[in-house]
Amino acid sequence: MVDLLHDLVGPFELVAATLLRDNRLCRLDEVEDRVWLRGRIADTWVMLDSWLHGEPNPDSASGCSKSEGLVVCTRTRRWRADRSEVSRSDQAEPLYRTQKDWKRAKARQLDDFAQRIRSGGWHDASLWDQLPAMRIIDHAYQQALRI
Repeated sequence: MVDLLHDLVGPFELVAATLLRDNRLCRLDEVEDRVWLRGRIADTWVMLDSWLHGEPNPDSASGCSKSEGLVVCTRTRRWRADRSEVSRSDQAEPLYRTQKDWKRAKARQLDDFAQRIRSGGWHDASLWDQLPAMRIIDHAYQQALRI
């Protein structure tokens, strides 16, 4: 999601990071299950809310559904994009719809990773494109885990 934010708003300054585990602040020896990042670029504020368990769904065996989305709020409307649609708060119908397929996306990522291991192809330009996002993520960990 950090790389998606970079694509949409450009590189941003991290202002605050909160890492949680079971609804409490994460300790150094734990893996977080929810992350809140707040940042800004010029006069635009961005906030990322990411959680391991997904959106609550009582019909799912785990009680949650895997989800991923982005909300952009402006002075006049609210935009929301996820893997299945793009919608606008002032319109009843989505602007765009598609099928979301998590299994295919995950398989493609694993195939790409395996191919890079076999070929040693770690100098691809797409990997370097991830560097700004990785820096924000690293900075968030350093900031949030200070005791």
